[in-house]
Amino acid sequence: MPIDSNTAFSLSFHLPTGWPVGRCGKFRKGRKGVDRQTPKSSVVDRFDEIYRVTVALFLERGYDNTPLSLIAQELGLSKAGLYHHFESKEQLLFQIHKYSIEATLIPVIERAEGEPDPLKRLEQYIREFAEVMVHDPAIRVLIEESKRLSPENLKVIHAAWRRGFELMRSTIAELQASGMGKNNLNPTIAAFAAIGMCSSTPYWFSHEGSEMISDVGKHFAEIFCQGALNDPLADKD
Repeated sequence: MPIDSNTAFSLSFHLPTGWPVGRCGKFRKGRKGVDRQTPKSSVVDRFDEIYRVTVALFLERGYDNTPLSLIAQELGLSKAGLYHHFESKEQLLFQIHKYSIEATLIPVIERAEGEPDPLKRLEQYIREFAEVMVHDPAIRVLIEESKRLSPENLKVIHAAWRRGFELMRSTIAELQASGMGKNNLNPTIAAFAAIGMCSSTPYWFSHEGSEMISDVGKHFAEIFCQGALNDPLADKD
């Protein structure tokens, strides 16, 4: 039966919950004690801080147990000031997810799209995508809680993640067409396998462990590419 990639992509976007994850307490750098009469315009100027504080609270307390009033308190803002720019917690979740994608995922996709060699493109994208997933612990909670987004906002987030998926799938198909990729692999399944492999890293990687972030990306790229490419020696037999 052919795979409906639209349905598969939507279903695969939500990763399993309950996996162990390393401590992320140091991630939050709130600014308690800041003047609570902070001008409203500075809320936008401080979005990087809002991002860090919000996702740290979500990681520590969970989305349901983190009211906007607590986020405002941690930022040293009035609740009304925060509500002026984010009408709901769902809207704030959408904005920080969008902010995360634009700051981390999109640059990785664009660099890969600019690589003309399909093998180098595949290796580069897997390596850098895995490193992004490991580097920022916020991605785990953002993906898990994306189910809270409205259909309109979720569509925007899905479009960005789908761009990376389509890059992976088309590159695998290109390698197959050139004779470098194994023709018995379904490009859609292979692309999901690579994305799933990289997306699992926030659930087991410990920033206090001995593994290097760069090693994770390098190993993932090597493991996947060796499995997806033809063995030149085998072709000679």
